[in-house]
Amino acid sequence: MGALTAAWQIRHQNFAPELLVARPQDTESISVTGAACALKCAHCGGHYLSKMTPLSGLEKTEDIKGASCLISGGCDLTGKVAVMDKLTKLAQLKGEHRYNFHVGLLSEEEIKAVAPLADVVSFDFLGDDLTIKETLKLNKR
Repeated sequence: MGALTAAWQIRHQNFAPELLVARPQDTESISVTGAACALKCAHCGGHYLSKMTPLSGLEKTEDIKGASCLISGGCDLTGKVAVMDKLTKLAQLKGEHRYNFHVGLLSEEEIKAVAPLADVVSFDFLGDDLTIKETLKLNKR
């Protein structure tokens, strides 16, 4: 049996046959870094950050326009979004909002700190080392 067939069987043994697709339409994108990004990679080049609400401009939960929030920002040179020092403020602002964190390559310790606030976590998956290097400017696998 091939690896793909084995993976498909494992998936069916452990998960329901449905795929839940969420299309949030009332989501505010919040950048914890403002427009700053050290990578300036080909993936975005900082373009998306310019359209996001800077976290620094939010004072109270009522300042958030959407029912849910994408929490992200620019990456440092290791591919990580500097969210750790913003967790207290994010917790204060959360209220009834759902948080979708998109924060790059966090350590296990950092993930455990983010987890209590996260309703959803989004990841970019790149399966090719050369693509990671050329697109994201990261020497990762």
